[in-house]
Amino acid sequence: MRASIEPGMEYRFRNRVYSIVSVGDSEMIVMDRYDEEEIHISKDEFNKCWIKNEIKLVSGRMANSVKNKLKTPVSTLSEEQKKVAVRKEEYIKKFLDKKDALRKSETDLDYSKIIVEIAAELKDPYPPSLRTLMRWKSDYNAANGSIRSLINGFSNSGRKSNLNKCQKELIEKAIDNVYLQPEKGTVAQTHSELGVLVEIHNRENKDNESMIIKCPSRFQVQKAIENLDYLTKLEKREGKREAARDVRTSKHNYRPERILEIGETDHTLLDYYVIDDDLLMPLGRPWMTNIMELYSRIPLGSEITYENGSFITIANALKMSILPKSNFYEMYPDIKNTTNYSGILESLRTDNGADFISNDLDDAALEIGMILHHVQVTKSWQKGAIEGFFRKQNVMLLDKIKGKTFSNILERAKYDPKKQSLIRLSDFKNILYKWLYDVYPYNEVRVEHGKKIIPHKLWEKNIKDHPQDFIEKSNLDIIFGKTGSRKARDKGIEINNLKYDGIDLTKFRASHGNNETVKVKFDPSDLGFIHFFDKFEKRFIRLNAVDSEYANKLTLYQHGIIKKYVKEDMRRSEEDIKVLMDGKIQLRDMINDLLENKPSKLASKRGAQLRQGMTNSIADAGENQRDSIPRLEENQISSVSDVSVESTACDSIISDSKGTEESKKNTSYEKWTDDDIEW
Repeated sequence: MRASIEPGMEYRFRNRVYSIVSVGDSEMIVMDRYDEEEIHISKDEFNKCWIKNEIKLVSGRMANSVKNKLKTPVSTLSEEQKKVAVRKEEYIKKFLDKKDALRKSETDLDYSKIIVEIAAELKDPYPPSLRTLMRWKSDYNAANGSIRSLINGFSNSGRKSNLNKCQKELIEKAIDNVYLQPEKGTVAQTHSELGVLVEIHNRENKDNESMIIKCPSRFQVQKAIENLDYLTKLEKREGKREAARDVRTSKHNYRPERILEIGETDHTLLDYYVIDDDLLMPLGRPWMTNIMELYSRIPLGSEITYENGSFITIANALKMSILPKSNFYEMYPDIKNTTNYSGILESLRTDNGADFISNDLDDAALEIGMILHHVQVTKSWQKGAIEGFFRKQNVMLLDKIKGKTFSNILERAKYDPKKQSLIRLSDFKNILYKWLYDVYPYNEVRVEHGKKIIPHKLWEKNIKDHPQDFIEKSNLDIIFGKTGSRKARDKGIEINNLKYDGIDLTKFRASHGNNETVKVKFDPSDLGFIHFFDKFEKRFIRLNAVDSEYANKLTLYQHGIIKKYVKEDMRRSEEDIKVLMDGKIQLRDMINDLLENKPSKLASKRGAQLRQGMTNSIADAGENQRDSIPRLEENQISSVSDVSVESTACDSIISDSKGTEESKKNTSYEKWTDDDIEW
């Protein structure tokens, strides 16, 4: 649950409970609830303990029903439950905004009228009553603005549908044929089509009374249409473009009025070749994912990697933007500016790439209370701040370093950036972060209408009046993890071809059996562990990889490269396959020749003498003579052309044994039977 460092907040530190008394610019006063002693601590010390998970929040006074709702993460909810919770939150926020605005001009407020106006804005035909809205607001405030407090507690209640499988299938078919068409069929027309489909079905099964069905009512058809996804209905009836335009949030190019209100993010391929730290060779140009706070133009978080922009890089950049920067500055001691540029953004503008439009990112945004705004396609100017930042970064920093490449091939001429690159990726990050936090925040940045600002001064001036909300680091790893469903088996949980197991999973299986399907969260930047959700205890449990030596600190991208290499390495080349098949064909021809040339009958006594003579010869051979038996190499086997190779090998084996001359006299290969060949 998100929280703010403000008076009254309680937390647990080393098995003692403390409450915050006052908060200053750099220092805060807390009280030990056991002996009521006041203690002065610095904000930086508090942040360090928070990052190390030594500080745990103490939930305030709230109803047990709200506490139970807070145990359920957003990612485990159904789509319908998410929609209901989002709808309640929109009602609460709009109600508070309208009430505060009307209170300045009116003394007697009509709350019911406000609810009607909100319902019209949201196109909601079923607005809540005032009493219901106040109950939502009470639970929402008790949970400090967590959307999980608005989850319905009666999801399994109500009358169940009495329609059988055949009736449901015919309703879906009627809706597809009439309602979900560009002609925009009505509910009445859909019900009429359903009546025709039911009649056809009954006529086809008139001899089987058990297959005769009753036509569902018009209300049941209408209910099925209402349960359809709103965007799906718009796409089928209006077209994809109109549907996207209707559901898109229209707040682009709005200049924020306060800090941490709006952020912008994007990926860029840096115009620079760097050397890999381990291989000491240029592996290409790195990608950078950056998150910029739009009011002050401060870069809150960034991720630099060889991997193309994806949910992994977005998640790491968002975690860096939310967590205090204390540990980050310790990793890069060359940075002198230690201002804590961090906080939870109210909204984030992105483009329409597949990495930004994903269920994992949507769930994480809902969990932390951040709204995602996707700008219109082909209109990158709607998030022009981050685009301009990347251009400024290229001009002010990267153009001055050897190893720079050019976006225009005509400008490159004979310049080879791979030969000029002299900096490792780790050193390159050190230089880039130094520029991001020691140079860029103190330069003038031009904003709308020719106005210029200095990012650091604007941040310092406004952050004092705005709470920097934060979330526990361990919870952030879960929130920004990729989601999947797996079965808890006796050999653990397998995901990404890696197995995870532990004593907690053993206890879980002992209580609920094997093959229980569980929700799994894993960090793509570290496959050494995963979290699985215990739906009975309502908590996430960490599991380490069985092969921890391989998986620790291994990224999903690196794991994919390793699997691809192993697959290619194990695959035979076409030449190897051809040689192998030639050998198999020639061996088959040799056996067929032997079988075709065999005599029709061989005396059993003669065969017994032959087998006894060869057994005695091999048994009497010494150890040195056995070692001297020649072995055929693979290339000799694969290049066999006739039966003479087989005869030569047999002659060599027999000639190196005792009594070879006698064996040759008594042996005629042409008179062997199938049994002799097998022996």
